[in-house]
Amino acid sequence: MKGKDLLEKMNLVDSKYVEEASKAKKKPVPWGKWTACAACVTAAAVVGVLALRLPDIPDPIPPVIEGDRVPETGETEPLPETTPATEVPETTPGTETTATHPEAETGNTNIGGIVRDYNELFVLQNTELAIEWTWEYKTDTERYTELTVDGVHYTSGGRYLDASLLDKSVGTYDIVGYDYATDTEHRMAAEVFRIDGVTEKSMLAAELDGKYVIFKERSYNPPATFGELLDDYSLAETLPFHRFTMYEGYTDTGYYSLEDDWEIWQILEGCRDAEYLEVDNWHSIEGEYASFTATSDALGAYKKVFRVTADGYVKTNVFDYGYTYHIGEEAAGQILAYVKSHGTAAAPEPYTNTLAGKLVAIGDGYILADDSFLCTDQTDGMVFRIPTDDLRISRSMKGIEVGDVIVVNFTGEIDVEAGNVVTGAYSLAEGYVADGDVAVIE
Repeated sequence: MKGKDLLEKMNLVDSKYVEEASKAKKKPVPWGKWTACAACVTAAAVVGVLALRLPDIPDPIPPVIEGDRVPETGETEPLPETTPATEVPETTPGTETTATHPEAETGNTNIGGIVRDYNELFVLQNTELAIEWTWEYKTDTERYTELTVDGVHYTSGGRYLDASLLDKSVGTYDIVGYDYATDTEHRMAAEVFRIDGVTEKSMLAAELDGKYVIFKERSYNPPATFGELLDDYSLAETLPFHRFTMYEGYTDTGYYSLEDDWEIWQILEGCRDAEYLEVDNWHSIEGEYASFTATSDALGAYKKVFRVTADGYVKTNVFDYGYTYHIGEEAAGQILAYVKSHGTAAAPEPYTNTLAGKLVAIGDGYILADDSFLCTDQTDGMVFRIPTDDLRISRSMKGIEVGDVIVVNFTGEIDVEAGNVVTGAYSLAEGYVADGDVAVIE
């Protein structure tokens, strides 16, 4: 099916199902072999760049089906599909979640902060497709994912923590990793730290290869009251609200940015007695609500959600499971009134950026990609510099040569002043042009 036809078909799918895509655990296979857990190809954006929801670096995003566990990265096991105490998929408010692109008619698209005038192409990428690298090609963060401290078991989602967010050390412990290809367990001694403002019963950080990696206690144990949730994670300090989307049911009615969230947290502070509700319809929302983009370095959360509904509920999956608290219609109404009067209209924000181009040079610690063939006017083409010092990029270069089409996923921006440097690149794959579209080789 051609990209444009696929796009039209996807437009017929209910947005609540198009919102997210999942990644299940995969048994490792030899280096470079592609594996797929489902034959689900997604056309996520037009004009040569896609705003895709991809694993993390960031967290993978399962379909909107109650009962699916949300793995973050590395090897994690899916839980049964139906139980109220299940992790809830990420939804990214203010993010393009359907197959259409907001600037498709003009051919303009924003890639990492710069606007490009591309032909009406589609970049097709299989969101269920992933490489399971063998041990030698994994980063230490991908290798070592299990930690036990004082009888409490934690697992890593692959998210890094800045040293400024560390609290005191709790000691040195073994971090465990498993090489499935050779059926071998590996251990690495690492210093473990508390995270400033976060209860150690829920999260810790360990130093791996000079970086601090977040480890989470994954059992289902929601705080009984909203006040306990506020205290356990110091939410007013660790969870900023800078972007939100207004919804009416499943229909988004506007994307906004927010300069100051102090008033919101003051209102929520008055809801400390709100009780946790055991619900099995976390995604079932009627009426009006605000859905805040929930990104927090301290909590290891990347573009999850924190929803405030007009009928008085807070619903969030920041803590991997779907938590629901009833704060009351009055408090919810105050929050909605505040964001409506203080929000500034903003463009949709992609979960991650994707750049397609032809590889024109392979240098020492970098590669260069030219997007001229995508441009409406090829003389407007730009050459982008992608650093290859990250193993996740360099390991993907095997077999790729100058002249090949490549597709790069990244979470940062393009630094024009530094020479169009792509920041935050975490994934690279070889692509090809077919029927006027760009596809990733499976």
